[in-house]
Amino acid sequence: EGADFQGDAKLGLESQQTGWVAQKYIEKPLLVAGGRKMDIRQWVLVTHWNPLMVWNFHQNYARISEDIYDLYNTGNIYGQLTGVDIARTHLSTEEGYHATEMLDLTQGFDTNSTDPPARHVSSDVLKQYIGDMSGDREVWNNRIMPAIEKGVLAPLLCSRSTVVPRSASCEMFGYDFALDSNLNTWLIEVNAAPAMSHSSPVTARMVPAMVESTLKMSLSGFRYNFFFTL
Repeated sequence: EGADFQGDAKLGLESQQTGWVAQKYIEKPLLVAGGRKMDIRQWVLVTHWNPLMVWNFHQNYARISEDIYDLYNTGNIYGQLTGVDIARTHLSTEEGYHATEMLDLTQGFDTNSTDPPARHVSSDVLKQYIGDMSGDREVWNNRIMPAIEKGVLAPLLCSRSTVVPRSASCEMFGYDFALDSNLNTWLIEVNAAPAMSHSSPVTARMVPAMVESTLKMSLSGFRYNFFFTL
């Protein structure tokens, strides 16, 4: 309502060649670290398209925004988005991007704190926080992860008929999920070339393990260490 949409003519594109995806904005996301948004990055490995063989990395991690979330301040990308490339341009990181992991759950996720939060936390830390916050220690295993697994499979099942498979190859995807204030899980996007940088202690620990497992699984054709099938 009240938005000014540009038509294909203004973009210089032919309508029959243009595809659009409309997503509803999550007005009430789960907020952490003093009122900041977060999303969850899940690595997914596809080793075969038909039949579909999909593997989830055993851990995911949460990425936290630099600024406090304000629904009506959509122009502040630091309060709306969580990507590392965006965080690196924030005033607090002008002299260098130094992301740290929140190991002290009580202090790190203190909702009364205005101190800058860590950018990434592992799923173990997030799982404990959500369990403590909701009063349900099994909500991560019984509700959130099954929803993530369902969200992983749906786009692959929809698109596999359009994929031209190549023998002796695999593909890694980076899925981004958001949680709302009621702990519902929402798929944001699927990245065909997910970041593999050691941008925080969390990714510095997880990326090498994931890459090693990916290579060994690709070469052997069997499940290895940190991946589990869907």
